[in-house]
Amino acid sequence: MDFNINDYLRNKITQKAHTPESMLVEILQEYVGDISINNIRFNKGIVHIHKCSPQEIFHIKLHKIAIIKKAKNKNIAIRDII
Repeated sequence: MDFNINDYLRNKITQKAHTPESMLVEILQEYVGDISINNIRFNKGIVHIHKCSPQEIFHIKLHKIAIIKKAKNKNIAIRDII
């Protein structure tokens, strides 16, 4: 029997894709390609972005309204992006 660790890890990652943080990462990756779940904190409707370059943070804040609208369509309530 053939066991491939990459397939196992890929399936494990896709099973966690229903948390609000992972859904936010999917939305933010449309604007900044190399953002991960380790770069954001989501607490009480406020998204904190850290460990990113200033250009990436500026680009996210520039499209803040569009990001909030896309998150609202996915039933995630975002009050602000800091």
